[in-house]
Amino acid sequence: MNVYDQLTQLQILEHAFVEWKDYRKALTYYIMSQFPTKSQLAIWGAGRCNDLDLKILSEHFGVICLLDKDESAMKEALKQYGLAESNKVQIKVCDFTFIGAEAYRTYADILVKEVRKEGLKTNIHQLADKALCYLDNVEMDFDKSQLDLGTKSYEYAVMIGVHSQLISMFDWIWQVILQTLGQEDETVRQKIIQLNEKVVRKFNCAFWQATKYKAIVGCELNKSNQVGSIQGAIQAIEQIEKEILKGTVKREQTTYFEWPFNKSQGVSYKMQLQVLQMNQ
Repeated sequence: MNVYDQLTQLQILEHAFVEWKDYRKALTYYIMSQFPTKSQLAIWGAGRCNDLDLKILSEHFGVICLLDKDESAMKEALKQYGLAESNKVQIKVCDFTFIGAEAYRTYADILVKEVRKEGLKTNIHQLADKALCYLDNVEMDFDKSQLDLGTKSYEYAVMIGVHSQLISMFDWIWQVILQTLGQEDETVRQKIIQLNEKVVRKFNCAFWQATKYKAIVGCELNKSNQVGSIQGAIQAIEQIEKEILKGTVKREQTTYFEWPFNKSQGVSYKMQLQVLQMNQ
């Protein structure tokens, strides 16, 4: 099995729905306190909605639209909350980056193929050059892509923990390779950070354009067992500040939640949630 597919399976937390119960309840009611009843809500990066109670939200909002590239995950969410037959919750399959699964599989295959040639004797600098060359091509293709999800398509929007996942697989795959070799390298990580800035900027522009009135954007400030910022999330936070200064959006409120990501491993995130008003 490709390294990408193995890592994708690890992202599915079987106990998330149960372990996130209190977090889900707090987050759900916070969202309802910020947006009016009978309005339209878009949930970006919805996935399985383990962190949001769709049943309760569907009783507050007139229409809910789930946006994610994983259609099966969204359908599981509808089933989980007893909304499979509901006409109040819609599904929209969309990729926020246009960097699909095949791009990650190819990236992983290239690296694994090189490592198999020399094993632990692999020259890390030559391997990094292979990774950088591939990422340069990904960047060129990304620069040509256009992410358009409409203009003022959704009255209100929620996007929580999405930015950190946009291209996280590139770094995750590279870290697995480094751990296997017992080597260190920062050049590839720096390239991924640079690419993250571009991806987040384009994604945010589409998000602002598609949201009519107000949005809640949540990003990971830190991880309980990790020193340093969360890639993707830190770029999003920095870019939101720039948009506030430019006048694209206005911050109404900032609050914080503790996300019990994986209780068995003692992993949690401090989440920063910002309520942002779109300037018309």
